[in-house]
Amino acid sequence: MKKTLLMAAFLGLIVSQENVQAQEFKRNCGFGIALNKYEAKDPSFREKVHAYQAEQVAQYQQLRVNGALERGTGISPIPVIFHIVVDSALYNQMGGATGIANRVNTQMDVLNRDFNRQNADSSQIPAVFKTVYGNANIQFGLAHRQPDGTTTPGYEIKIVSSTVANSIAGGSNSLFSAAKYSNQGGLDAWDNTKYLNVWVTKTGANTGNVILGVTVPQSSINYGQAAQAEKGIVLSGYAIGVQSSATNGQTFISGITGGRTLTHEMGHFFEIWHVWGDDNGRCPGHPGGHDDDIADTPPQADATYGNPTFPLYDSCSAAGTNGIMFMNYMDYVNDNAMHIFTNDQIINMQASLNGENYTLTQHPELLAWPTAVTNVEQKNNFDIYPNPTTGSFNISFNGSGVLKAIHVLDMMGKNVQTININNQQNGIYPIDLSGMSKGIYFVQCQFDEGVISRKIVLQ
Repeated sequence: MKKTLLMAAFLGLIVSQENVQAQEFKRNCGFGIALNKYEAKDPSFREKVHAYQAEQVAQYQQLRVNGALERGTGISPIPVIFHIVVDSALYNQMGGATGIANRVNTQMDVLNRDFNRQNADSSQIPAVFKTVYGNANIQFGLAHRQPDGTTTPGYEIKIVSSTVANSIAGGSNSLFSAAKYSNQGGLDAWDNTKYLNVWVTKTGANTGNVILGVTVPQSSINYGQAAQAEKGIVLSGYAIGVQSSATNGQTFISGITGGRTLTHEMGHFFEIWHVWGDDNGRCPGHPGGHDDDIADTPPQADATYGNPTFPLYDSCSAAGTNGIMFMNYMDYVNDNAMHIFTNDQIINMQASLNGENYTLTQHPELLAWPTAVTNVEQKNNFDIYPNPTTGSFNISFNGSGVLKAIHVLDMMGKNVQTININNQQNGIYPIDLSGMSKGIYFVQCQFDEGVISRKIVLQ
């Protein structure tokens, strides 16, 4: 049901609060923080954003009619860089270097499944809504080239003092912007016409009082509500990645264990917003009532929490209808209850991708490891043995270069294992791929000056 498309265009903000008695967590929308701030500055903000987004959709639809959508399909994956700004306590709760690498990689897997209609839990979408289950056809990849041309695993880590971390966490009213500036203790954005910047930081005192995610899209910048350097997404360190047996001992928030916070926030980045319209429980047609301006999502009064069952009705959905689409990624149910973007939501996201965010799809070179490694190879001897292997093997190297990390990638380029190394110049490092599928893998040793890559065969 269509409503006025306003707030998605400026910001997504999610809050998790602890229900002490039930020992459960409840996501609550924090859009009010931004809404109050922006409308106090510009009472016409909503109308301006609505007109902006409508124009983008109209332009996209015209491209479709004209058959001129070379932009819409087959475009390059968007380079994503994670700026991780945490104190030592949160760094350890995230699992240290190994845990962070795992969280980043599993998070990227979730994004690419959810935005390409490959999420296995789509089997839980009710049949009446399965007809509008769409494929956004937006792909994401970890950036492997920094702005200066040197290598990156797709994330950078800055461990700050608890004082700095608490200062960032206390900045909910400023949307945690301190995390985005090195002169305030954070990490500066990389060129946001080329990279999609995601900051991971401390956003609350503990897991019971945490803002899970906040997004500043291009539209909020266009109307003077945020600086260009702040475009991107902020995530809580507790909300990134997927909890599994590999994350034992790491801290996640109950119900927020499947990486769907970034899926939700990415929807806001591409200018869609909550299915209930953020109108304090009103219904379309009522005074002050709005919807999400999306034709194939049914009217909904307010956010939905936890793990509801279908059908579910509220004051905007009468008995005899299909009820509300609580399983939409843009609602606030638990991660394991979110399953769907709709076809019309995807039109809005593609309009953003083909408009304000088009340049993000034009830099495939940032996804590739730098290839100018001749000088690195001359400086360093690098060997793998035994090769082929049945599971375990060793990497040995010596030379004058400084080794920063070792990455093992499968044939699809997915990082299956990372060893972060504290600037060593010589050493032997054991790797165990037992339990991995047989086949060819690539071992990449990341130096300051570039990458040396070798093939390993797992039998």
